[in-house]
Amino acid sequence: MPVTEFATLELIAPFKVHHSDVLPIFRTLSKRQAAWSGYPLYFYQNTAKPSEIYLISGWKDVPAHYEWIASQGNQELLTMFKPYLDVKDLVHLDLDFREIKKGVGYLEVEVTREEANADEGESCGPDMVWNGSGKDAEGKRDGIWLESARTRRAQI
Repeated sequence: MPVTEFATLELIAPFKVHHSDVLPIFRTLSKRQAAWSGYPLYFYQNTAKPSEIYLISGWKDVPAHYEWIASQGNQELLTMFKPYLDVKDLVHLDLDFREIKKGVGYLEVEVTREEANADEGESCGPDMVWNGSGKDAEGKRDGIWLESARTRRAQI
């Protein structure tokens, strides 16, 4: 079953996504992972917390993504990224990545968990042109993956 990878990355201060040392690594990641998976990568930046970047991409299934994670090509990228960012979270959503519209400039991300109050979220308003939701495809987490944050597409 196709799944959507949703990874939360946190840039380490003072680095920003367009820093001359960081941007080439993001571009290499995008090329390598897309070649491996057959799906493009989309990067979104949390407008309330610019150091937070969301990587969203598709996979044939969860095992295919784990193969990539263990690969030499990905491990090399993780080593290259180590001084610049931390991988804060990763979830595989039971959402077919192909349903995400190409060219989306803004995305609303919200995590609704049993312990969270679903009424605390903010709407993205008219700038939001796509939203989707899914559950953890691996069944490791309860709730629907939906964290109230306004994000914008990062140009990588």
